[in-house]
Amino acid sequence: MRTLLVTLCFLALAGCATQKKADSSAGAASSATTQAPAGQPVPPAGSDAAAAAAPKAIEELTDQKLVYECPKCGMDFDAAGACSMDGSALVAASVSYVCPSDGKAVEHAGRCPRCAMNARVEKTAMAAAAPGKN
Repeated sequence: MRTLLVTLCFLALAGCATQKKADSSAGAASSATTQAPAGQPVPPAGSDAAAAAAPKAIEELTDQKLVYECPKCGMDFDAAGACSMDGSALVAASVSYVCPSDGKAVEHAGRCPRCAMNARVEKTAMAAAAPGKN
């Protein structure tokens, strides 16, 4: 368990260092490369609005039912947008928590209420809605 925690911390720190290097080498990036949901204006890069609109990384799944996953690095985020690590478009994924002994759903991650094991986290990519259809 400690090894997993240390590894996750190391990866998070490595990601922050990579992101800072990418941000500083990019200089003044144009706002045309930033993706925003359809019909919403894109805030200028580097502004407080751009930082507030960016999806936040989810460090550990607890009881989330919907997350946005980066197809390249596998990080989970709380909202649609672009990955802060590599800029890839995030993909919506439904999250379920399953008891490993009986295969039935549980409410959250962590210890299963029916057995002594931790619940298994299963993510399923959701199909993108066709444009113009709701």
